Amino acid sequence: MRLALMLLAVTAVASSLAFTPIPVSAQAAAAAPPPPPCAGLYTILRVSEIKPGQMKTFLDAVAAQQTWYRTRGLVDQIVLERAIERDPKTKVASYSETTAITDHVGYNPGADRPEDEGFKAFTALFQASSTIKTSFYTCQTK
Repeated sequence: MRLALMLLAVTAVASSLAFTPIPVSAQAAAAAPPPPPCAGLYTILRVSEIKPGQMKTFLDAVAAQQTWYRTRGLVDQIVLERAIERDPKTKVASYSETTAITDHVGYNPGADRPEDEGFKAFTALFQASSTIKTSFYTCQTK
């Protein structure tokens, strides 16, 4: 129920974005046909289910992915959004240990991304710590 409400909120916030679903086979950039042309910035939005006790590993994967892009001189921005859940009985809000959202802003679907050791390392961290529940290309329009 909480996840459904969170997904509804993400959809409402992103109402100005055009959503195009992409395969959820890997946390790193998915090999799929390119999305339709975008006059703004492409983003890949992912909702991930974090495996029990693996939030730190997931956070490490996000940091490693951002570092991988930065060390190659790329402007891609990897943004982590921690889901906030409210306990239905106590009404106390806390960060979820099981749900996170990542946004890969400035993704270039046509760019060549060599799957070197650094790429394989952060991808392995994502695979060890999480499962993608939903993934979309979005187009941030001007």
